[in-house]
Amino acid sequence: MSGSDAAAPGRRIAGSALITSATVIATMALGAVLAVLIVLQFGKTPRTDGLLAAYGVYGLLLTLAQSARASVAARLVEGSSVFANLDRFLAGALVMALAAAVPLVLLGQPVAELLTGDLPAEAASTARTALAILWVAAAAHLAAALGAAALGTRGQFALPGLAYVMGGVLAIGLMLALAGPLGIDAVAVGVAAGSVVTAATIGSRLARAGYRPDLRKLFPGRAATVAAGVVVVGSVGYTISQATYVVSVAFAATLEPGAVTLYSYAFFAAALVLGASAGTAGIVLAAPVARDWDRRAETLLGHLETVTRGGLLLVLPSLGVMAVAGDELVELVLGSELAAEDPDTVAHTFLGLGGMMVCGAALSVPMLAALARARFGAIAWTAALTVVAHMPLSALAASLGSTEWIAGAASMSAAISLAAMLVFVFGRSTGAALAVVLRELALMGAAAALSFAAAGLLGASLGGGAADVAGASLGVAVFALALRVAEPEAWRLAVRMSAPLRARG
Repeated sequence: MSGSDAAAPGRRIAGSALITSATVIATMALGAVLAVLIVLQFGKTPRTDGLLAAYGVYGLLLTLAQSARASVAARLVEGSSVFANLDRFLAGALVMALAAAVPLVLLGQPVAELLTGDLPAEAASTARTALAILWVAAAAHLAAALGAAALGTRGQFALPGLAYVMGGVLAIGLMLALAGPLGIDAVAVGVAAGSVVTAATIGSRLARAGYRPDLRKLFPGRAATVAAGVVVVGSVGYTISQATYVVSVAFAATLEPGAVTLYSYAFFAAALVLGASAGTAGIVLAAPVARDWDRRAETLLGHLETVTRGGLLLVLPSLGVMAVAGDELVELVLGSELAAEDPDTVAHTFLGLGGMMVCGAALSVPMLAALARARFGAIAWTAALTVVAHMPLSALAASLGSTEWIAGAASMSAAISLAAMLVFVFGRSTGAALAVVLRELALMGAAAALSFAAAGLLGASLGGGAADVAGASLGVAVFALALRVAEPEAWRLAVRMSAPLRARG
């Protein structure tokens, strides 16, 4: 085999990771735009609480589908025919969709009531309707993800990415167009329609590539159930933060009307930062782990250092900006639709999720390593431990009466998740791995704290408001300068990460 042939698989994996991470980030960005438009269109009410609680459950399936694009790709190329394998996995998607119909459709009312807690009845009613409609969106996304994975095995990544963007834009457009006649239900209808268009676009490209589904293989059966298990087990690790979000909003619903909406905005913003961090990890690590990793835990420490550092390059400035000018930025984005104290609540809740973002960035390396070594049991145990721990933590946080405390509970749960996965993957090298994460956090955290503390004091001395926004911008510049002087390795990494954006500009 020639050198170019040997490198080709690595290049395909790297390309797949790039498109997958970009699609996830774009999808979350469009979701964040949708969330902002929801409050601008419908305000902060029990109905928005119900909608966003239902969207969290849908988000679990969406995250699972998106991660399946990477986790299923290797299975599709096994055997003699990608398309024959695709039939089996589409049948598995049908099994998953039918299973999801139980909580989202058949048991929609009790699930909606569980999600909305003691909120007024219109919250549960809205959640019930949204769950049923979003089930269609989830089923379409499962099919679209498998189709995108099949196209990825043929080196076709651009069209699936475009299909997801088209679906997101259509969802927003339909929500705005149907808001009058359908009210808040227009959001779920728009999302479902956009998802169907995404799946149809990818399906049409598969048809042009020669795919003709064998209808006999698409019916649920043992092979389909096994395929569904492969998708779920291979993707469950990526759903941990979304699972804790569902638990969090259920407890936020016990506080007061509007709390779920405010927590959701903070979480969506944090998820954007976390998605960018995880996406960077996928780009950096996909090819090296697949091609070069010798399966020894200690050789992962360099990757862990690089990815943690790269994640902190995004997380720490985001937290600094929100600490200095968060309330002004939230008010600027959401306008006058929120009460006077709400922008502060969203900003402080985002800060409370800082631990989740830091741990999520560091979690990328052990998660990819566990997948490479087929340690699915470790991933499943980590997910179960995290969700189980998050329940009492969230109950305690809710008893303290604020979304900020619930966000803190989510960060503690993320720390448990990271610790468990480090133990599973690094074993006797766990101490060394933890030292890497803490060292990067201490060094870069100190630089960020000093940079943004000075900027915050300057903004406060000038009277706040626009001065705080200017101070936050200054803090970003000072942080970048500090990295260049005191942490040259981190600065060089930042330059490499931003190179594609600068090239496009």
